[in-house]
Amino acid sequence: MSQTPLRFLFVALLGSAFCLGSAQVKRTLKPEDYGQWETLVAPLISNDGHWISYQLPRVDGDSRLVIRNSDGPEKADIPGGKSAQFSDDSKWFGYLISPPKAIAEKLQEEKKPVETRFALRNLANGAEIMYEGIVPVPKREQECRSACLSRCGKGGGWQRLCVDQPSNR
Repeated sequence: MSQTPLRFLFVALLGSAFCLGSAQVKRTLKPEDYGQWETLVAPLISNDGHWISYQLPRVDGDSRLVIRNSDGPEKADIPGGKSAQFSDDSKWFGYLISPPKAIAEKLQEEKKPVETRFALRNLANGAEIMYEGIVPVPKREQECRSACLSRCGKGGGWQRLCVDQPSNR
């Protein structure tokens, strides 16, 4: 047998041994790792196509809402944001904001209400109008074209709050 095939075989074996020896060992996932996983859900595109939104819920219960301008660098990351909607004219963006899971669980243990907020964001300048103590009203009960919500009144009773799109605010 000539030396050329033996050299080739030796170099091939040496190369494969080197590759096997330098391979990374991947860490095994553990149950506590699963809480960090995120899934993109509820993607929205504004009617004019300039804004996109999506929710990133985590397995551990906390989530965030992302809104970004598809034409520029504007981006907002809203912890606890959910149930988002763009206005028909693509000038406003409304969404609910829930407290973090740990705070909500503590309030529930103390038998206190877990309050949600409703935010209405002006997409032209980023200004927000915030409404406290909100509970969404099912669509079949809505009497207005914009956001229709309920909130606990100062006297303890529930108030219906219909938020029509603000004009040039």
